Amino acid sequence: MNRIVKKVLLATVGVWDPIWIQWYRLQSGEKGPIPPFKNRDRIGARDIDWFLRSGAADHRTFSDAIGRWEMRAPASLAILDFGAGCGRILQHFIPDGPALAASDVDPTAIEYLSKAFPAIRSVVNSSRPPLPFAGGQFDCIYAFSVWTHLPVALQDEWLTEARRILKPGGLLLISTMGYHALKLLREGNNPLESDWHAISDADLQARGAIYYEYPIFSQDDELFSGISASYGVAVHDPDYIRRAWSADFEVLEIVEGAFREHQDLVVLRKS
Repeated sequence: MNRIVKKVLLATVGVWDPIWIQWYRLQSGEKGPIPPFKNRDRIGARDIDWFLRSGAADHRTFSDAIGRWEMRAPASLAILDFGAGCGRILQHFIPDGPALAASDVDPTAIEYLSKAFPAIRSVVNSSRPPLPFAGGQFDCIYAFSVWTHLPVALQDEWLTEARRILKPGGLLLISTMGYHALKLLREGNNPLESDWHAISDADLQARGAIYYEYPIFSQDDELFSGISASYGVAVHDPDYIRRAWSADFEVLEIVEGAFREHQDLVVLRKS
């Protein structure tokens, strides 16, 4: 979106976004919470219909994977959405009945979640561990588009923290960018991702994991709300994940293109 157009939209958002939401409710019959534009915009889901439909689809991907590897009913589980944003996926877990918690670096997202879903414990986390949860608290943690934006050293820090707060045998489900995403990055025209145009599949295979920070990081507090560490794009070779992440986790499966043929699904079990 053009930055000038975006500034105009954000300056007048309090006027037109409530009207847009009410119009959507009238057209669709949707009665559930819908986050404001500023929160939808931060996760790249400005369109309300896409916000809801993509959230439902990504919930199914995570939920089906949990069902493949966890024999207990969802209602008996304690689940954390790490990097929950404004609940795009989280809200679709509510009917399953688990004990839910959420965390995110964006304080405005957590403010929204706390109001929209007061029964869910929602907390602000820093860009680096720890999280404000006790050790061994969760049966399952899932994270969509978190490890896809962190430098490798910080990814490792968060893997260690996730292991700390998981129960023995607990599941960690992570979305990553692999060869599907690399092709899109290489052929894309986003100026923030121009570093990827020269990266081949062979480069990723040789290096295992590649990260480039966004060139505008630290220049846009609105876009990177709450983020104090580096932020950019990370891409992983699945074989690297099997090697590098297996010290503290059993790598149960990697499903390439699981999330709308864009991001891969990695399922880990605390060893």
